[in-house]
Amino acid sequence: MPTPIEPATMEDRLSQMLTAMAPIVKKANDLNGGGGYENWTIVQYLLNLTSMIDYEYQREFQVDRMRVDIAFNMTNQSPQTPLILTEWKCNPDATKLSTGCGQDIDKFTDVLRELPAGQVLPLPLVIGIGPPGANFPDYKATNIGDVNMKLYTSTRDTWETRGVLDKTWYSRI
Repeated sequence: MPTPIEPATMEDRLSQMLTAMAPIVKKANDLNGGGGYENWTIVQYLLNLTSMIDYEYQREFQVDRMRVDIAFNMTNQSPQTPLILTEWKCNPDATKLSTGCGQDIDKFTDVLRELPAGQVLPLPLVIGIGPPGANFPDYKATNIGDVNMKLYTSTRDTWETRGVLDKTWYSRI
């Protein structure tokens, strides 16, 4: 049976992988035409993550009327291992990255507002990868090695600012 993954472990592994691969991530970011490396990054991450242990995940997971890039812990949830719903954006343009992440936050917010009481509380996570200067609400920014790129992740504050914290796993911690 696949092992559930804790949110901190998921984010730590992503940060470690991006730092270890920083030069090639930078090259992917700088390819002519911009963007386009989101799926490559997701596949690299899943290969990296599942090389350690058999984590439970599903690509293109349907939630209400929204499809998310990756879901974790669909059948095996606990207070430490919630249903994690992720949306990813990779873009070499900070403004476009900010816009894309903001749109994902809006989509999550709309879906969260409609969750009925007593529903499993998911952990929505918007992930952005790109240059410094991206701006979306209440995110955490982490340097990716020394290549002048950042990993941006939504936080508890992102959902509190949007008025949907009580519909997320973050409200329990």
